[in-house]
Amino acid sequence: NDNSFSGTLPASISQLTELREIYLGNSDLTGQIPDSLGYMTLLEVLVLNNNAFGGNIPGEALNALSNLQMLSLQRDPDAPKGNGVSGSVPAFDNHPGLTALYLNNQKLSGSLDSDFLMDSPEGELIDVDLSSNQITGAVPASLEDKKYLYLNLADNRITSVPSNLISSNSCPAINNWMDGDVASFGCE
Repeated sequence: NDNSFSGTLPASISQLTELREIYLGNSDLTGQIPDSLGYMTLLEVLVLNNNAFGGNIPGEALNALSNLQMLSLQRDPDAPKGNGVSGSVPAFDNHPGLTALYLNNQKLSGSLDSDFLMDSPEGELIDVDLSSNQITGAVPASLEDKKYLYLNLADNRITSVPSNLISSNSCPAINNWMDGDVASFGCE
């Protein structure tokens, strides 16, 4: 982190198949995040935040990283670099250890998959920040099983939230859901 690397992330990084953690945050990396990351199946931590990546998010590659525990790909909202990555949010449906997912302030769009975070731990804190994207549709009911879920979807176009995700304890934390129906659950 904070090393001022620049240029593109080479596809050949996938040859480091025994690597478990990558920290390349707060640099000046540009271009597309390579699909070849999907070959790094032992990877547990991938930190690429605050870079100038563009193009589509490599959804299939990220979904192949089933040992992933943390993915940090967010951009600084006060000084975003580059255009941001676009495309749909990957399902992350076969990631039994994923407890930290930061994809905020990108250009991600579409709706969340119905199996979003399906295999992530139910009894552990799961911190998910997808704020400041262009995500639409309903929050998947599959998230109701997550006991300790912190889900930030502010500044998106969410249309509905499962009632079990909204309790009197969580309402104060919900803000700026845009055009969603959170008000129908007593949260404004």
